[in-house]
Amino acid sequence: MNLFEKKLFNYDFDGTIVHSNEIKNSAYQKVLCNNENLLIKLKDITKKNNNLDRYGIFQELCDKEKNLDYNTILQKYDTLCHTEIINAKTISGVKKFLKKANDKNKINIINSATPIQPLKKIINCMDFKKDIHDFYGRPNSKVTNLKLAMKKFSIKESEVLIIGDGESDRYCAESINCDFIALENSFSKFKKKPSYIINNFYEIIDLI
Repeated sequence: MNLFEKKLFNYDFDGTIVHSNEIKNSAYQKVLCNNENLLIKLKDITKKNNNLDRYGIFQELCDKEKNLDYNTILQKYDTLCHTEIINAKTISGVKKFLKKANDKNKINIINSATPIQPLKKIINCMDFKKDIHDFYGRPNSKVTNLKLAMKKFSIKESEVLIIGDGESDRYCAESINCDFIALENSFSKFKKKPSYIINNFYEIIDLI
């Protein structure tokens, strides 16, 4: 894969920029006050549809449990995650990769399943934000967000590279028909094994 020819680098956030998957996963228990009954139902929801993101999971749980308010739970969840995520470790090499890509006049965008407002608050607290040209989150899908970015920056499919750790990132690349590099971890659950898998950004930093 020739990264030199790529003009737009699309990054997932959780598990790709920051080690935050486990933070968000453990936040479920805190939000639900370790209620065993609710946690069992939540686990059952994720088993039946492992493509649901965190917000879809909460929505389905609240649909089943009428005493739970979706907006209240979501606000509590975002608040719990915020402090821990901004203090979490970044993926090895990602800061240097972002800076080098920026220095090489590449466009760095973050495309996350996190709602745009909490995502904005988190990114604004990060020291690498100067190397990010734009960021996108829910309610739009990652596919929709990337198409918006491509239109904004006048980028063709062949000029896009997606880097992410989840099935939604792989699917986005497949839908757009662009190249994909996976940062595979225990949260990935790819339906198809990606052609390119890395453990950290140092493995590809010299390819820009």
